[in-house]
Amino acid sequence: MVKAEINPDNKKEVKLTFNQEFTDKETYKITVNGVKSAAGVELKEATTVEFTYEIGEVSKIELTKTTFVPGEDIADFVKLVNANGVDVTDKYTVEISSTSSKVSTTAGTVGSVSTSETAYVQVTVKSGTTVVKQSDAIKVTLAPTAITSLVGFGLGDDVDNVSAYKQAVKDGKLTSEMKKSETPNLELLYKLK
Repeated sequence: MVKAEINPDNKKEVKLTFNQEFTDKETYKITVNGVKSAAGVELKEATTVEFTYEIGEVSKIELTKTTFVPGEDIADFVKLVNANGVDVTDKYTVEISSTSSKVSTTAGTVGSVSTSETAYVQVTVKSGTTVVKQSDAIKVTLAPTAITSLVGFGLGDDVDNVSAYKQAVKDGKLTSEMKKSETPNLELLYKLK
């Protein structure tokens, strides 16, 4: 055991932090001795507790984001949660399949994308070679570049001719996507990754 912390809200609860990971479905014994009360009274006999550690079945498969750019591995953004709400992602391996040929199998690496497109992916969760769970189809967007932040937006009749905006685009600091309607037009300005 590395650390024992008393719950400040409930002095009868202690959180134990161990220096090694438990193995799924293994039974462990924990013996506690040398415990003193707040008044200084020491526990006379050691107390032993036995329990079986279980990771638990994967109850939820989700993606932590849904827009991916070339070179990203969709598998890196999979989150697996058990029935108790505990993140168990690192206990399993995942494979990605997709409706898009621009997503490779296994890790789901995104290949070359020239314009944004919608695809569907399925996550297969494995323990060794055994399939534990599969997700339903998850809708994702494959995009040529990532937007890191929205700089602003505005309305105008000819926003492409604003000199500061044109210079920022020329310098490669901004790009834009114009949603045309009748005048005025809506212009979105965002920084690229």
